[in-house]
Amino acid sequence: MSETESAPGGPESTELARESRSLMATPKSAVWQWLLGAPALVGIGIATLIANVMTDAFKANPAVRWTESAVGWVVLAYFLTESARRGYRLVQDRTGLAGPRPVELPEPGAPWGPEPEPETNPELTGNWAAAVLRELPIRTYETGVLLEVLGASAAARLPATTAEAETPSAPRLLASLTTAGAVEPMLPGRCRLVEAPPAGEDPAITEKPEWRAALAVLLRRHAEEATLWARALDLPAHAAVARRWFENEEPRLCLLLRNCARRAEPEAGQANNTLLNRVRAVVPDLAAIADALDIWFARSGRAEDSPGTGGAPHDPGPAAAMVTITSATRYGPLHALADIRATVPERRPARYSPWTVSRGLRARALHRQALGAMDTTDANLSKAVNLLEQAWWLLPREDVAGEVCALVNMAIAHLVQGRHTAARDRLELAESMAAGGRDPGGLAHVREIAGVLDWSVGDPRHALVRWQTALSEWRALADDLGTGRCLQHLGSAAAIEPTLAAFLLDSDGATPAEVVRQASGWLLRAHELDSTLNYAEAHQDDLLAQLNELIEPAPPLDSLPGFDQWPLPPPDQATGSG
Repeated sequence: MSETESAPGGPESTELARESRSLMATPKSAVWQWLLGAPALVGIGIATLIANVMTDAFKANPAVRWTESAVGWVVLAYFLTESARRGYRLVQDRTGLAGPRPVELPEPGAPWGPEPEPETNPELTGNWAAAVLRELPIRTYETGVLLEVLGASAAARLPATTAEAETPSAPRLLASLTTAGAVEPMLPGRCRLVEAPPAGEDPAITEKPEWRAALAVLLRRHAEEATLWARALDLPAHAAVARRWFENEEPRLCLLLRNCARRAEPEAGQANNTLLNRVRAVVPDLAAIADALDIWFARSGRAEDSPGTGGAPHDPGPAAAMVTITSATRYGPLHALADIRATVPERRPARYSPWTVSRGLRARALHRQALGAMDTTDANLSKAVNLLEQAWWLLPREDVAGEVCALVNMAIAHLVQGRHTAARDRLELAESMAAGGRDPGGLAHVREIAGVLDWSVGDPRHALVRWQTALSEWRALADDLGTGRCLQHLGSAAAIEPTLAAFLLDSDGATPAEVVRQASGWLLRAHELDSTLNYAEAHQDDLLAQLNELIEPAPPLDSLPGFDQWPLPPPDQATGSG
């Protein structure tokens, strides 16, 4: 198709009709998805079939007639109850009552810095607490977390003698470790392990309950914290703080996963005897940490198989580390998910119970394949759209962010194909799903791509409103990549069409020279936020020539002026995709 679609009856109407048949004729409606896909409908179908068979065969039997009536009433009652429950949950979703709960988050601390291995101190031989810390996957701790770890370890320890019958308190253990030189304070509220007993003195510490309890508490605390902060990335009130937390904690979380992966590798001659196999219950906590890092990587513009930060160039990233961990501990669904993140899957993941797990894994695999097929060739774009449609149908309804992501990617593919009507359909559906606080980042992305669509079909005024709205939303989420893209959209639009500046600048400063000057600043700022946004660099000579022509007779400029002010916020009006 051409860049803009023809009016009905025009030369391209036949092609448009042909393309429309490949679209999803009826998008997933929440009401029908819940009711028609409910067990209630299955129950009605089965009960009706049984009732018909029975009554046809035994029409004159009173018992059969009574059974038919009873079954009918039971099924009807079940259907009404299930419909009411699902309808209530649907209303909750639509009114925001089931939205994310407010979170109470502490202020993130300073960056952690390197974690050197502790020195061996023979004087610590026999100090079981120092031996336990030596075998944990990290060396630096928040004091509160270390106290919990020591307390759990002490509670799980089997006393060696009757004199040790009384369990020492965590503060006493920490004080004794500090006095012995094993632990030293760092910044306020933090400490690190600096000395440990020789490993050969107590090689079986990892077979004892104190080590298992310490590891379980350590990973659970980090998993809970990472999950909480990952959720905060989508809350405008906490997004900036959450990003700062991940920037500080990412190296430690990646190190934790890498070290646990090393403990999952089998020892020589013992294929199934790994340290993590002895504590398989901690694997879901490790998966939660990997999930949080996956969300953070997506927000910071990195691939699913990113190696993370803080390690050597060839160190495995979180996805590769989880492949090792889940393979060694035989966690099937978690292994499938890690494998999808680490490599583009070529085959459909195995089936797991419950069915929703298999559907979610298949959707993730299809989405990853679609991104790999996304380029400018028609055949690959069609393949990508087909894969994205399959992924979207498989995603569980509760995964709003996943469905919105698939729809936005479909819209982008349709835009490249020139299928603007199809792109708008996808964006309208994505906006309806993301609205109401269910997916703030997805909603900002929808509006950004809707602006690209409006610009493509010759509606620059609506495009500006959408980009202004998206810019405000990306800034509220402290998302540098989204902010940079919208600045490039607005800056390039103002440079190409300076008459649009009345909507982007105060009326007093909307002279042609000021428009190009501010647009140049937005484009440079976009490159600072995301180095892949190179419009200013690619068009520097044209922008300079345009600006110098407008500022005559003032002396010409040798370089583009820097960022000076933000574009105006959008006017107070509806900014839907339609």
